[in-house]
Amino acid sequence: WLTRSVGFFEYSSPHDTTRKGQTRMYVLLLVLSLASILLVLFYLQFRWQYRYILATANKLPCPPGWPLIGNALFLLGDIKRTTKTLFSSFTQSKKHFCLWLGPVPIFVISDPSDVQIILNSSSILEKDETAYKFLKMFGKNGLITAPVSIWKKTRRLINPVFHPTNLENFLP
Repeated sequence: WLTRSVGFFEYSSPHDTTRKGQTRMYVLLLVLSLASILLVLFYLQFRWQYRYILATANKLPCPPGWPLIGNALFLLGDIKRTTKTLFSSFTQSKKHFCLWLGPVPIFVISDPSDVQIILNSSSILEKDETAYKFLKMFGKNGLITAPVSIWKKTRRLINPVFHPTNLENFLP
């Protein structure tokens, strides 16, 4: 009867009652079922591992995004459009908001007191590579995107420049 080969699976017509066609259909169904179960297990494991971070992200205002890709489409394109999107999110949320790059939440803050708490904390010096790969496209190894080994040396060198007495000379 009518059979068509696609890849290594063979799809048979509904009228094909041969044992070979039925076996292949059952194998295909089994493979698809196992793949679906594995995807669900990976998703559940991710949700469990990052449950506290995800709970925090759900409390913050977030621009509307798509399932699976989050807000990644809003950040694609030219830098003008991306900057405009980020500024509009800042003006709507006032202090902080959350962007989703796929299933990963990216927390964006603008309140100086929050920034000070984060920058003064020694427990969060090592950065997540997911977000910083995106930022490194723009600035390579800067003060924000550099690994801890480079960042500590650079910070030690420029720290005296930002001493309050030096900064007072620049203010009117």
